Amino acid sequence: MLSSGLTQLRTATSSLPGGQRMWQSGDDLQAGLLQGLKQRLDELEPAPSEVEALYPEAEPGALLTDLLDRSVSQQPETARTELFLRIVEQLVPDEARLVAALSDGSQRAICHLDAANLLGTSSTRMLGHVSRLGVECGVMLAEHTHFYLAHLQSLGLLLTAPEDKALGTQYELIETDSRVREVIRHIENDLQLRARITRQTVALSPLGTALWLHCQPHRTR
Repeated sequence: MLSSGLTQLRTATSSLPGGQRMWQSGDDLQAGLLQGLKQRLDELEPAPSEVEALYPEAEPGALLTDLLDRSVSQQPETARTELFLRIVEQLVPDEARLVAALSDGSQRAICHLDAANLLGTSSTRMLGHVSRLGVECGVMLAEHTHFYLAHLQSLGLLLTAPEDKALGTQYELIETDSRVREVIRHIENDLQLRARITRQTVALSPLGTALWLHCQPHRTR
C-alpha cells in the first residue's frame, strides 16, 4: 500500500499528460507479479490453511505456532512462493518496474554522494543510490529512484559492485544532474566539506532474478 505522501503525489500527478497511464502501467505490473505468485501458491496448496480463519483474533503465540507447524509440512516450492509473495507485497509499482528493467541481467550505473572532512578520514552519506534507471524505464516518480533502489537492496533483490568503466557516460549524466550538483554545492559552500562521489553498478541479485523468473509463468502481460 502506498504511503500517504506517495498517495498525494499520485493524485497530483495523475492529472498530468500521460500520468494516469504510467501509474496504471506500474499497477498492472505489480498486480501481475502478485497474481502469478498467488496462483502458484494455489496450485501447490489447493486448500491452504488460512491463519485468519483458524485464529480470527489470534495472539502472537498462536500465529507463531501455526507458522512452525507449517514449516514442518510445507514443500520447498511452497516456502519459496510464500517468500516471494511476502517480498512483492512490500513493493510499490515503481519498484516493480525497476526490477523488470533489470531483469535482462544488465548492470546500471549508480552513484553515492558523501560529505567528507578535508582529510578524508570521515564522511557522511548525503545522497545514495542515485541513478538514471528510473528515468530510462519510465517510473512515475523518477526523483525517488534513489529511495526505491535502496529499498530493493534492503530486501535483498539488488547487488552493487565496483565502478564499471564501460558505463562512463551513465556516470557523467548522473554527476551533472541538477539535484546532484545542488547537493555538491551545499556540501562545499554551506558545510565547508569535501564532496566525494563513489561510483558503483547495480544489478538484480540471485534472489531478485529467482523472484522474477518465478513470477513469469502466470504474470499478466
